[in-house]
Amino acid sequence: MKTKLAQLLYYPVFWVFWLLGQLPLFILYWISDILYLINRYLIGYRRSVVIQNITRSFPELKYAEVDRIAHQFFRFFFGNFAEIIKYVGASAAYMQKHVLIQNNNLILEQALHNKNIFLVMGHYGNWESLNIIKYELSESTPFYAIYSQLKNPIMDRLFYHLRSKFEGNLIEMRKAGTTLLRNRNQGGVYLFIADQAPVGINGRYVEFLHQPTRMLEGVEKLARACDGVVFYIEINRVKRGYYHIRFTKLDPDKNYTDSFAKELEQSIQRQPQYWLWSHRRWKRTVTPPQAE
Repeated sequence: MKTKLAQLLYYPVFWVFWLLGQLPLFILYWISDILYLINRYLIGYRRSVVIQNITRSFPELKYAEVDRIAHQFFRFFFGNFAEIIKYVGASAAYMQKHVLIQNNNLILEQALHNKNIFLVMGHYGNWESLNIIKYELSESTPFYAIYSQLKNPIMDRLFYHLRSKFEGNLIEMRKAGTTLLRNRNQGGVYLFIADQAPVGINGRYVEFLHQPTRMLEGVEKLARACDGVVFYIEINRVKRGYYHIRFTKLDPDKNYTDSFAKELEQSIQRQPQYWLWSHRRWKRTVTPPQAE
């Protein structure tokens, strides 16, 4: 889509989202549940991918249990869209009511010492709710979210607005390394979603959910280069629309990528329906190091 056309179309799209977001959340959930049922009985969007991913990740489960998790995931998946629409026009007070950060004192303590703080998480829970983190920091602490630019320029701009609306700064993933290294002496908080599949044979090999997997190593390399402190973020869904956020400090004497993979795996095993199973995470064959 050409840039000028995208710029013109962005504003009506934004105001449609904003107006929909003024509806009560329970009405948006009704709409999302209708979409979930349409997908379940008519469309079947990526159902085979979801079933395959869950089956391989939980080989001990019978098909009925795999199917149940898949249906729970899809209902949550469409419910996420309802929440995101609500977030477009939501105030900070609304977000703080719905998203409780339980131990932000861990981050504040490190920020006082002007440390580079890396927050790392997976596509688990509603990660768009984390745009409120900046509000939990002091005004003097810079906050950056690392993001991948979306192919659709209208949706890219909409999500840019959503993710930066509470005074957060966004850094495109390809520029994250140079930006962070340039600012390494200033301190700041950097948010990464790090469970994407690396390209080719890049990344660190781990056993993740019973499968040979490669994980991105950007956080590991940047944290070591900047003498950073790394925290895993777990998003616990309390009920529809309400989340509790907890930070877990990762051991600097261990590989951060390995530690992150283990923490995320445990989160998924506790409540598997909240991970992004529709992502083709294992579309590339991964060879264990000893066999390479």
